[in-house]
Amino acid sequence: KKDRETVNVEFRGNGPLKTVVAVANGLGEVRGYVGDPKVVLPPSADGKLDVGRAVGSGILAVVRNHPFWKQPYTGLVPIKTGEVAEDVAQYLIDSEQTPSALGAGVFVNRSGGIDVAGGFLVEMLPGCEEESIEIVERNLKNLDKTPSQLLQAGYSGADIVEQLMKDLKPMQLTNGVPRYACSCGMDSLYRTVALIELKELEELLEKEGQIEAICEFCGRMYYLTGDEALEAHANARSGSA
Repeated sequence: KKDRETVNVEFRGNGPLKTVVAVANGLGEVRGYVGDPKVVLPPSADGKLDVGRAVGSGILAVVRNHPFWKQPYTGLVPIKTGEVAEDVAQYLIDSEQTPSALGAGVFVNRSGGIDVAGGFLVEMLPGCEEESIEIVERNLKNLDKTPSQLLQAGYSGADIVEQLMKDLKPMQLTNGVPRYACSCGMDSLYRTVALIELKELEELLEKEGQIEAICEFCGRMYYLTGDEALEAHANARSGSA
């Protein structure tokens, strides 16, 4: 059942990035985008990417959904720092009442490319013994590197888990590799056309000659000629599409 669950995390900030969106599912498929990918800011005081300034203040929205659920679960909290890991961890505490430790990092090289990126999430489940919590807190304090620094040093995901769960004898239940996957397609464009009033659609076609749409996630372009758009609209309104 978890395979079909999706999680949508969206930072709606007043910083130059405007919006930061990430979507993932239980299969390890991920996609995301930012409102303005061309933003370039000076490094922060500690020489790192100034993500907090780029995001700014605003709202963090998290939406969990599953085909079997009657409706999605949506949580909204204020953005505290603009730093992704810190704000998501605070969301888990404030909105889902789940004590958590979350670390995330990315190393960007001088040419602007990403060398490594990764993170970890430790959640305290109901019934967790106080001794286990103390051990995890101790291990977190002893972790002297960020996730990206650990990966640069040659640590694997399993190695990082071993560091976090030291003295707790963790059991590995599954192992997977996240992969980029976009679910865009013509169906989305057809649905959008169906929602447009006919007069508005005709005016748009008279002005533009065709319908164009771009996927915010992958940048793929989709087109409908005037005849195709009008046919799709008529089919949708007649219930035959």
